[in-house]
Amino acid sequence: MKRMKFIGFSSLLFIAAACGSGSPDYDATGTFESTEIIVSSEANGKIMELNLQEGDRLEAGAVLGYVDTMQLYLRKKQLEAGLRSVDIRKPDIRKQIASLEQQIAVARSEQQRMENLVKAKAGNQKQVDDIVNNIKVLQKQLDAQYSTLHKTTGGKYRLPDHAAGRPVAEKPHRQPAGRHCPYEICRTR
Repeated sequence: MKRMKFIGFSSLLFIAAACGSGSPDYDATGTFESTEIIVSSEANGKIMELNLQEGDRLEAGAVLGYVDTMQLYLRKKQLEAGLRSVDIRKPDIRKQIASLEQQIAVARSEQQRMENLVKAKAGNQKQVDDIVNNIKVLQKQLDAQYSTLHKTTGGKYRLPDHAAGRPVAEKPHRQPAGRHCPYEICRTR
């Protein structure tokens, strides 16, 4: 009998547990869909700070944190140092041009002196020809330097007439005022 009471009481308890209030604990059932958006950094590196939580609404272009930029900074400094070293090794074309112009002026003076010696029958024509050819070589070197300067400045430097291929009138020999010139050419002009 005790056993019967126990089975009856257990069944009654089971039936009471199976029958609840009749209403579920939830309002609806179904599947939720969401749009997943991947947010990424424009640079590689260790994330130093990230200010967002899952579910936060974000504006386009908003800064959410930052990554370690030390490697980028060091790379920038390395490139700047490389540019400086290239500038240091680059020859100063203007100084080379000044040197060539000075050499041409000295050679023209020497040419004038040798021409006067040839006229006075104290020199030979070969020396004059050698000086003239030397001036032509120096002039070609000067033209090349002017062309290089024109190209390296992006065309901002205007080439002189002789370097640009325009005809140039010969410059007459002029003696500075107040100085005596021993050459005949000075006295005839």
